[in-house]
Amino acid sequence: MPAALLQPSIDLRPGQSLTVATPHVTVGIINYCQWRHVGQLLNQLGACEDAELLVLDNASPPPDEKILIDIEPTNATVYQSSVNGGYAWAANQIIQRSNSNWVLLLNPDTEVTPGFIDSLVQLCKELESESNIGIVGLQLRDFDGKVQPSTGNFPTLGSLISRMVLPRHLRKGNRISSGNRTPTNWVSGCGMLIRKECWQSVGGCDDRFFLYYEDTDFCKRASEYGWDICYEPGLAVYHLKPLHRRPVPPPLRLIVRHGLIRYASKHWWVISFWMLLAIIWAESTVRYVRASLKFQPLAGYFRLMGKLTNLFFVGDQLQIEQLIKKSSLELAQCPGREDC
Repeated sequence: MPAALLQPSIDLRPGQSLTVATPHVTVGIINYCQWRHVGQLLNQLGACEDAELLVLDNASPPPDEKILIDIEPTNATVYQSSVNGGYAWAANQIIQRSNSNWVLLLNPDTEVTPGFIDSLVQLCKELESESNIGIVGLQLRDFDGKVQPSTGNFPTLGSLISRMVLPRHLRKGNRISSGNRTPTNWVSGCGMLIRKECWQSVGGCDDRFFLYYEDTDFCKRASEYGWDICYEPGLAVYHLKPLHRRPVPPPLRLIVRHGLIRYASKHWWVISFWMLLAIIWAESTVRYVRASLKFQPLAGYFRLMGKLTNLFFVGDQLQIEQLIKKSSLELAQCPGREDC
């Protein structure tokens, strides 16, 4: 994705300092068409002398005046990007601009309980003595309090196929029943606490990922560099709209498949990678025929999903990026994405 020009564009605390001198942690919120949720989350986080709040908006329309009025004063700094560079790119921008050794990434569709920031600061202080821990995944919960699967083993072709018989919310992640901090392979990018030294040593998130599987890839590379990844159930975040709990329009399905193919191209054996391309190509054909017979809008995106497999097979990175950009623009027009 092309680099974007970042400039602070919305001051949510007029007349007051937006920086924290020596923060223990930075909370970074990556926004796309979710301004109302961002305002609610900032209000819940509140101000804290030991934490800084950064918001990076991925080129969604700016909030209207009414939404800004509804936002209570916070110590957040908000950046407006001129292009949508994707989640991994935005995460890199936030971590690069942070002034602390720990950065917590949050989706805008999350909520926290009172005292969350204080508990987060305390967790970061505890982790300083665990010098080999580079990434910590906080517990994610549904709006009704049920624990979401947000961690698991690194995916393989075999695990991918075997999990297709499971419900959607169990196909990628696992639930950890232990109440203690537990080592794991990967944790979700929503609620991912990153040691900045780990991010620097790995070389940041791979911004060729647009959305989905960038978190798994980052954990995979961090583990290869010798960093430990842990799941922390002692601190929870409420994730209101996870992918497995909502409809998946064709443009988003294409973006998800792009993330999976990108991950496989980096970490799987070539024969497994080719088999994945064949499976997704067959999936795209079946879905296109079904959608066309039902005269469903955006059915053509299932054909583009097949085209995506061909582009990966020949290694045409430029057309892959153009296809994902087109899908992201279309996704902004889909139902459920107009909460700007």
